[in-house]
Amino acid sequence: MQHLVDHNDLAFIYEKGFRPKGFAPCPRSSDGHINPQVTRLYLGDNQFVSVFHVKPVYYETITGHWRPLSEVTVHHGNRKIILHPDALSKMSPRFMRWLQLRQRILGTELLFDSIGIQPRHMVFSTTSTFFPDPNAETTTVDGYSMYSSNSNWNTVHYATDGTSADDSSESLDSRTEYRFNGQWYICRVITLFDTSSLPDSDTISAASLTVEDTANSYQNMADTTNCFHAVVQTQATASNTAVGTADYDLVGDAIDNPTEAHDAGERLDTSGGVPGAGVDVTWDFNATGISWISKTGLTRLGIRSGEDITDTPGSQGTADRNRFMPYSADTAGTT
Repeated sequence: MQHLVDHNDLAFIYEKGFRPKGFAPCPRSSDGHINPQVTRLYLGDNQFVSVFHVKPVYYETITGHWRPLSEVTVHHGNRKIILHPDALSKMSPRFMRWLQLRQRILGTELLFDSIGIQPRHMVFSTTSTFFPDPNAETTTVDGYSMYSSNSNWNTVHYATDGTSADDSSESLDSRTEYRFNGQWYICRVITLFDTSSLPDSDTISAASLTVEDTANSYQNMADTTNCFHAVVQTQATASNTAVGTADYDLVGDAIDNPTEAHDAGERLDTSGGVPGAGVDVTWDFNATGISWISKTGLTRLGIRSGEDITDTPGSQGTADRNRFMPYSADTAGTT
């Protein structure tokens, strides 16, 4: 299916003596708004002519093309538009929603030429995808705050500030690690998303966080009881565009057993090993996690390791490590 110009507009232009060389149904305005009431025709030599209507004359197909609205309507005037019953198989959901809202502004309803379910009974759903800003950040950030020390577990686990932080590497780091020399490492991931573009009128029915594993994740814990990684809510940080050492204790609403964005079954289980390079990891949120999605500002998430979440350092063998290092927004090609 391709773009198609309204034949009435084309006939009108020919009657006026023009011989168009090309056409653009529903041209967009400079601000990106659609104009399904307009046909624009190219006359050559950088000259254009447009035909305007008070009613829409084009619809968007499910493949993103613009075609005459008459293809999917029994009647279409300015205030009354009646769709063929099979219009749903041709018209994109977002355009049908736009058309429905337009009719309501005019004090009427979009109709199907059939008895039973009408457009007003339908619920339209859309999917939105968000990413943190890569370096240099403008609105959001992702990275991690880390504490590394020869001190005991409690000192590292309950510290207010970390010893270092990173928000420009191509990978994140959610980690609990004990090294043979007595060195502890705990890394907590912070990842912020600008979700303010979500319409206030929308109901969020589902949400998830997806990251892609790198080749650097590793697990060799002697005690794998709490080998997992989970999504928590990062609290308000000093900066929305940088991760600092002061953010270390802000990943989660508590240090021990913070509220998770998902059910326990959604945790990334690393007891049998890490996902592997190129493998996508997705946490599907429950009602609690969904409630963290902001329609007016930033959605603040984080990732922590199971030993860190449950305050269980493990057996402390010669070298224990539960480390998940997915790609960050700074990875080239991230979209």
